[in-house]
Amino acid sequence: MPSTIIDHTADVRMKIEAPTLEGIFIDALHGMMDVLYSSRKGVKENKGSKRIIALHANDSAVLLVDFLNEVLAQAYLHHEIYSTVTFHAFSVTSLKAEISGIHVDHFDEDIKAVTYHEANVVQEKEGRWKATLIFDI
Repeated sequence: MPSTIIDHTADVRMKIEAPTLEGIFIDALHGMMDVLYSSRKGVKENKGSKRIIALHANDSAVLLVDFLNEVLAQAYLHHEIYSTVTFHAFSVTSLKAEISGIHVDHFDEDIKAVTYHEANVVQEKEGRWKATLIFDI
């Protein structure tokens, strides 16, 4: 029997707009956490859930994808969702951040990865920042 291709929706696209590049990163983290954990059932406070992330990249789009993938890895490794990010160092090609959040018993949706495909971060002429990301689910 020959093979058949079946349409399947396997990604979530997210558009972000913020006055600063840091705001793009913060809003992207919140958006990703909303996909992972849209409910509040089974939440346990975990005041010790602080993680440090330090990254370097060629440009801000790659940095954003790498940042979110590292947050995603930490979320799965520790069964946590993160609501706060504090940047100790931040530029268009590098960052050092502390993320903190809470322990969860489960995730509502699985995200395999944040992809580089169509990842885009631009600053508009007016100074606002815009980004587009795709989550492989």
